[in-house]
Amino acid sequence: MQIILENCPNKSTFDGIEHFKLLLASTDPEILIAALETLSALVKINPSKLHGSSKMVGCGSVNSSLLSLAQGWGSKEEGLGLYSCVMANEKAQNEALSLFPSDVEIGSDQSNYRIGTTLYFEVHGPSAQSEEHSADTIPPGLRVIHIPDLHLCKEDDLSLLKQFTEQYNIPSELRFSLLSRIRYAHAFRSPRICRLYSRICLLSFIVLVQSGDAHDELVSFFANEPEYTNELIRIVRSEETISGSI
Repeated sequence: MQIILENCPNKSTFDGIEHFKLLLASTDPEILIAALETLSALVKINPSKLHGSSKMVGCGSVNSSLLSLAQGWGSKEEGLGLYSCVMANEKAQNEALSLFPSDVEIGSDQSNYRIGTTLYFEVHGPSAQSEEHSADTIPPGLRVIHIPDLHLCKEDDLSLLKQFTEQYNIPSELRFSLLSRIRYAHAFRSPRICRLYSRICLLSFIVLVQSGDAHDELVSFFANEPEYTNELIRIVRSEETISGSI
């Protein structure tokens, strides 16, 4: 389908966009990447037609899913910035090939690891307080899921989603966002899986930027992560070895 869309002269007539919502909910990163690459082919802007009569293709209701995936491990202020995540896993890949890995920055690496494997998710709305938090620490109407070391949980992503949905009464419109946070936190347990999710994060952003109807989502994205452009520039300019796929 990706090849067909890349060569289709009238992409705006494509009416199967809703099916991608199911694919983007997959817990298999390879399926996620394939779906995002196909979406990228659908919304890709042809420079030769920018000033013509061609219509930009929008992703409709899929935009909210793209926003959730593009946010990755959170902004630098509240989570793990994209550059830190990429570099931590590239370093882990390189040191795996060494008999005597360097431990000069072990403190920083451990800090990144703790942040990357922590699930933090806020839900606004009336509900009973979680047993893990008292009313003194959480404002009324706010539920917080805060679980460090999520990678140690034996349950798979979907089982955790079901458990948290029932325990915290998560509304249906927030379940994809929660699943995304679970997937990213679980992914940090493995440099290989984490690199795949770094690609997912970047591909989601690329599709979101080129989607013809994602203005609100982009405003929300940059309001939360104003430093994202600088993060991308740091990756491009980095003198460290970074895999070509990133």
